[in-house]
Amino acid sequence: MSLAKLLKTGNEDKARELLLQPDFDPNAVDPKTRQTALHLLVKEAQSELLRDLLDKPSPEEGLQPNLEARDAEDKVASPQQTPLASALLLGNEDAAVHLLNAGADPNTLFDRQNMLMLCASVKKPRLTNALLLRGADPNFTNKAGSALHHALEAENDQMFASLLGHPGVPPAHQLDLLAANAERETVLHLAVSKYHIWAIPTLIEHIKEHKLAGLLAAKDKQGNTAVHIAAKNMRSNVVSLLQKACLELGVAPDLKNDQGFTPDELVREVESQKRAELKKIEEDKQQEKMKKAQLRAQKQAEEQKLHKEADSQKDLARLKKKREELERQEQQKRAPLMLLFYLAIAVVVLYLVLRIGVATGATNPANQKDINLSDLHSHLDD
Repeated sequence: MSLAKLLKTGNEDKARELLLQPDFDPNAVDPKTRQTALHLLVKEAQSELLRDLLDKPSPEEGLQPNLEARDAEDKVASPQQTPLASALLLGNEDAAVHLLNAGADPNTLFDRQNMLMLCASVKKPRLTNALLLRGADPNFTNKAGSALHHALEAENDQMFASLLGHPGVPPAHQLDLLAANAERETVLHLAVSKYHIWAIPTLIEHIKEHKLAGLLAAKDKQGNTAVHIAAKNMRSNVVSLLQKACLELGVAPDLKNDQGFTPDELVREVESQKRAELKKIEEDKQQEKMKKAQLRAQKQAEEQKLHKEADSQKDLARLKKKREELERQEQQKRAPLMLLFYLAIAVVVLYLVLRIGVATGATNPANQKDINLSDLHSHLDD
């Protein structure tokens, strides 16, 4: 069974037997994981097994603690990851120290970072000290700067102190505080811009102790010194500390930046901008209030108009209702007169009917006793 399977199943005793076999090759790459035994032991946090393997007498070609993991095509994996890089990324302090003692290179790179830079996020002083004692270069820089820049970014105050060479933790190289990142920011620029108050006094004392006047005068990509950055950010306490250090080291405290401003002028400029911004904010607030007032007035006017329209509609409805009421009353008043009119017509009609009836009765043959049939025929002929 392979070492990878033994470690995965937790069979440490069998794994130890395999590692201690005389013919076991610690530099061989596992065909499935593409990692060496050192990589696998670090990954599984098997510090004791790792120590046993490192203490084992080396084969003729020797144990190679700096072999990188491989990819599927048996090429060096990208980014390059040595067992030491794996230990630092995992925060495995014991494994990292064992590897360093076995000759692991503290200056190999992982994703354009050296081992000190990887150590910045771990926040374990023992690792920083071990790397420095084994020759780690604190002045190697990438886009983010040196290891000291990385310690500042990670707020790793213990590593920061170790790199500055505090008593008992001597750095392996002379520290170059003028090392800069891609924005040409030194650690002093970065500490001031981040307002790391825990680092700024320490840096200033280190600058004064080692007479690093050039660091106080160094300009970043924007043409600002650390004093200008403090002034721009309105950090008056930091401005005072830096200007005092400038006077002690013979650096002009009123040095101009690339825009032609001294720190004091920059403070006034920033204050002026702040006042202008506050004024603009106040004016915007007033305009907003006026807009709201106008909207309220417009809304009230619309509501009044709607009320008037509603009142007009009500007035029209009342007028129509009143007109209908008057017409109804008029009809009620005319009703008796119409009744009398119709009665009068009825009386006249009845009278006429009666008159016609009387006239008709006067010519009735029953009342004419002397008339004869011949006269009737004569009458008819006529």
